[in-house]
Amino acid sequence: MKFIKILLMLLIIIITSCVEMQPEFFENEFLGANNNGNYEIVEPEIYNGVPTSKREKLLNENFDNNNNLWAIVNTSQAYTSIENSTYIFQNKLSYTQISAINTIINTDRNFEIETNFKISSSLNNNGNSLVWGYDETVEFWFFCFSISSDQNLWIGNFIFETYNPWQNWLALNVKPENEYNKLTVRKINNNYYFFINEQFVISHLFETFYDNNIGFKAEANTTLQIDYLKIDYIN
Repeated sequence: MKFIKILLMLLIIIITSCVEMQPEFFENEFLGANNNGNYEIVEPEIYNGVPTSKREKLLNENFDNNNNLWAIVNTSQAYTSIENSTYIFQNKLSYTQISAINTIINTDRNFEIETNFKISSSLNNNGNSLVWGYDETVEFWFFCFSISSDQNLWIGNFIFETYNPWQNWLALNVKPENEYNKLTVRKINNNYYFFINEQFVISHLFETFYDNNIGFKAEANTTLQIDYLKIDYIN
């Protein structure tokens, strides 16, 4: 379609030669202006840089029910529950645990993952995380966007039993324990763009998912409260 429009434009230029083209025609037909003359472009490093019209909802988890089949347990190892539109994830052990669901994202497309969660209690300053692309087999590989009780963030992956930072620990706009933090992961073309509480952090080259699981990582002796988890495609 774009190729045809370019050919059409060249033909018009040839035919009209010295006749001036109306700028409104050029803007609407060739630059993508909408009916109001406004441009709806995506600005990936700006939090509000994705127009609503560009979004296509894939997942809208507000924890009003458990239709998405999150783990609900009450054992000596963990307590997980949906209460008052919040997912409670308490890790009672001395090592990391992950709670996740299987959600297939077409990574050939642009997309955005966003969550709002808080550390309601913790006995350490380790990273509690949004995890995605998570392989829950024996490998336990995943990507993660982490925050800590001492108000630092970390972004990277975990493979071959090693954490690999894309952004090492950084004190940037992270709210304290018992306050919600909004974490946003945006993929546009071949790059990720990360935001904490709507503030841009870094961009990083996109890497292929290890698997289709997405969820949360709670560190030892830590309780998380998750307000929502949303995934949009960006057209």
